[in-house]
Amino acid sequence: MRLGEFKNTEAFSGTFRRIRELRLEKHVFELDSHGFVAIPPAQVAERTFFERLCETVLHICKERTGMSAWPSPEAREGRTAGWRG
Repeated sequence: MRLGEFKNTEAFSGTFRRIRELRLEKHVFELDSHGFVAIPPAQVAERTFFERLCETVLHICKERTGMSAWPSPEAREGRTAGWRG
């Protein structure tokens, strides 16, 4: 889709260009159509980002509750079922 050079679309042109650059058109359509969307993790960020995010969330959880959120050493090392990226 390409928006013309119209006054009422100039604010959207950059947004749509960025959506296309990131190859998110399908996901934007799903979000608009269904109200939710699941974007594959590999398309969102590198695995290291998710690892840092997870570590940060779990660290905050432990600070606030005093308890480790990891149920087992295997889970901590990613050896249980779940996203592997």
